Amino acid sequence: MIGAIIGDIVGSRFEFNNIRTKNFEFFCRECFYTDDTVMTLAIAKALADCRRNYKNLSKKAINNMRKFGRLYPNCDYGLRFKEWLFSDNPKPYNSCGNGAAMRVSDCGFIAKTLDEAKFLAREVTKVTHNHPEGLKGAEATAVAIFMAKQGSTIYEIKEYINKNYYSMNFKLEDIRENYGFNETCQNTVPQALEAFFESTSFEDAIRNAVSIGGDSDTLAAITGGVAEAYYGVDKKYIHMAATFLDHKMKELIGSLHSLGYPDRYYDMFSYKYLNIMGASWFVSYFYYVYIDKNHKNWNSDKIKNKELRIRVFSGTQDFHARYLEKVLGKSAKSLDNASLDLSGNEVKKMVSDICFNYYVKK
Repeated sequence: MIGAIIGDIVGSRFEFNNIRTKNFEFFCRECFYTDDTVMTLAIAKALADCRRNYKNLSKKAINNMRKFGRLYPNCDYGLRFKEWLFSDNPKPYNSCGNGAAMRVSDCGFIAKTLDEAKFLAREVTKVTHNHPEGLKGAEATAVAIFMAKQGSTIYEIKEYINKNYYSMNFKLEDIRENYGFNETCQNTVPQALEAFFESTSFEDAIRNAVSIGGDSDTLAAITGGVAEAYYGVDKKYIHMAATFLDHKMKELIGSLHSLGYPDRYYDMFSYKYLNIMGASWFVSYFYYVYIDKNHKNWNSDKIKNKELRIRVFSGTQDFHARYLEKVLGKSAKSLDNASLDLSGNEVKKMVSDICFNYYVKK
């Protein structure tokens, strides 16, 4: 799921402004989450709600997609899907759209067997995209993720996809120049999978997907799910992606332990992942932003990755108060920071000033 969300965010700014090169800034201020992230979270919640009893999975998928779609109504959903979201009597509408594939990554991650991955994908897809190509696209994506998660090689995954789903008889360089925007599964999923098949790392896979143009956010979301299962995801990408999500999204991701993800992923969506900034730097920057603009210790030349730290700070306001409580509980010695030219006692005094002047007075 994390990989799909990262792919969606990275590809978002290129959906209607394609870039046909792998040389671009991975994250930037113009990035944003789209319907791909919202629906990926909706399906993850539906799977979690089942508690591994999938008898009512289709019903839970309907309920969660409609709930999340209404919470985030301005995410540029397809016309028929948006009608389905707000219908009094939602029915499948025979779609083969690539929305079927972009949201199913957790079906591959949570499945215990290959057959279960196929079953889960079909159960969450048939409620909207019941066209054979829609069902195939979702199933192929979940299968690739499951196989990657289980340790299959890229060659083995590609052979299975080629034999059972799509003819993978092309290379990205063959289509990069002329591949156009296409919202069907049959013209998105093979290309997204090939972006993974030609990759050397998680980031390289996302760059491959974006570089061919087309429906960039959805291509990269599909690729990202498979790449996550195969390569894993470095924490730095998770840190950055989290800054583009709102509190409700981060809270949901932080609660999905039942899906079997490593706890370290979910630490990134709680107050714990503020640790990347360092407690003393966090206090110093907070003090500068809200208390005293003349305080400049946070901007020391000895501090690395200031842009990343600032992005994390800006995207985690819901966790700031709790994190300050944790800092207050630390020993002064543990907060000593020579790079900031601050003693632990000075840091704790700043926390007290912040609590009084920002939280109590506010």
